[in-house]
Amino acid sequence: MNNKVVTGILIVLVILTAGSVFYSVILGRQINNLDERLDAFESEHTALIVKIGDDLAAFRSQTETVLSDMGNKLTESHNDITALNSDLSAAETRLSDAEQAIGGVSSNISALDKRVAGAESGLSGLSSSLINAVNIYRQAVKATVRITDGQSLGSGFIYDVKGHIITAYHVVNNLSPIFVMTYDGKVSQANVIGFCPYSDIAVLKLDVIPSAGPLPMADSSQIHIGESVIAIGSPFSLDNRDSATLGVISQLNRFVDVENVYKANFIQFDAAVNPGNSGGPLLNSDGKVIGIVDARVAATEGDGISWAISSNKAKRVADSIIATGSFAYPWIGTVISDITPQNVKDKGLDTANGVIVGSIAGGGPASAAGIQTGDIIISMDSIPMRNIADLTSYLGEFKSPGDTAVLEVMRGSSKLKLTVIVGRRT
Repeated sequence: MNNKVVTGILIVLVILTAGSVFYSVILGRQINNLDERLDAFESEHTALIVKIGDDLAAFRSQTETVLSDMGNKLTESHNDITALNSDLSAAETRLSDAEQAIGGVSSNISALDKRVAGAESGLSGLSSSLINAVNIYRQAVKATVRITDGQSLGSGFIYDVKGHIITAYHVVNNLSPIFVMTYDGKVSQANVIGFCPYSDIAVLKLDVIPSAGPLPMADSSQIHIGESVIAIGSPFSLDNRDSATLGVISQLNRFVDVENVYKANFIQFDAAVNPGNSGGPLLNSDGKVIGIVDARVAATEGDGISWAISSNKAKRVADSIIATGSFAYPWIGTVISDITPQNVKDKGLDTANGVIVGSIAGGGPASAAGIQTGDIIISMDSIPMRNIADLTSYLGEFKSPGDTAVLEVMRGSSKLKLTVIVGRRT
């Protein structure tokens, strides 16, 4: 029994030993095979690493070459840009110089344009006053009329389409009957519908509406000394009708004595007028009425100087007469005079501008406002009043009874502001 066990154990041991030997042989072969494969793999990877190194070296060389070329090109570009900037700077300098030169030329051209415009304006004014006088006369004469009773003669013009005629009051004062002859030779009897002796304006109404249209009225506040004017009328006689004379405005807003009555808002001009011209239109170079011919200065007082009532004053008075039959002439109740050089010396004044109050109507507007004799009126409604003409012209054209007027007066060394309620001249 024991021998069989021992024998079995020995057999098992032999089998185990043989198996171990066999396994060792097989394992050794596998290890050798694996070593061979590892060697081959190592060789392949070594070769690959060498190749990659060579490729990297070549790429580095190429990259360095490219970067070097790019650096050179960037350097060249920078140099080019620097040169270009220098050229641009020089060009900007030249452009600035050119702009300054052009500016100088433009300034000279502008100055030349102004001189040319001034010359053209002068030529235009000359053309309007001389060449177009023919056209102005041809248009205006159709609306100019002759006013007569068969003996006395005056002029006037058609004011509106309703048959109203404007003329000077002294033309129709005590005239009866009144006949109006139009340019086409037709005669119509007329009636005086109203008048204002202080303005020397009268408005007539024709029995027969004339075929000619009215004359346009200009704004006389926009006229200037030196402007050309044309006077149209019928001086001397009925046979000498529709004559025209040419002149210039020599002064504005005159305060003048016409037939012993002082009147304001007169235009002074030097176109020739004679008896029979009174009441006719005084026209500007546009053919519009700027005034009504009223009177001429006596030869002993002036050479060729005449007066015309301003169109703004005439229109204001005429519109009131047509609407109401009369015109309420403004009045403040003072007798005034211009300041003389002796007044300036005696009163220690700085200027001769202003008017001296000589007397005051009792119970009148000036008296109620507290104005005193000896006061010097220097402005009305903040508008300087240099003389009687300024004050009476402003009052006559811009004020009506019931209006307020703020007067600035010098009383001694003090300045006062006094408010006057404008009255009506009777």
